[in-house]
Amino acid sequence: MDKGGVLWHQDTSTGQMVAQHRTHLGHGGVMCMDPYNSEMGLGHSNGSVTMWSPSMSTLLATTLCQHGPVTALAFEMEGLHMVIGGMDGNVKV
Repeated sequence: MDKGGVLWHQDTSTGQMVAQHRTHLGHGGVMCMDPYNSEMGLGHSNGSVTMWSPSMSTLLATTLCQHGPVTALAFEMEGLHMVIGGMDGNVKV
């Protein structure tokens, strides 16, 4: 992901670009892959978390999680829980 808010999905075995998404939310502070379904979670400076998939051309989901920038993002192995830490000092599940 770059400072302009673009997420690139690249195949690491071939180096080929698989997908490119414009987030329209500026630079994302954190990025984490959900191990259950391989979707990408991006934490943004406005406190939201967006979910993306290389097989979809649009945003899968967005959630406003924090009152400030998201600083940490993690998923548990079974895909049931997401943990978000924010600049406001809160951790949410």
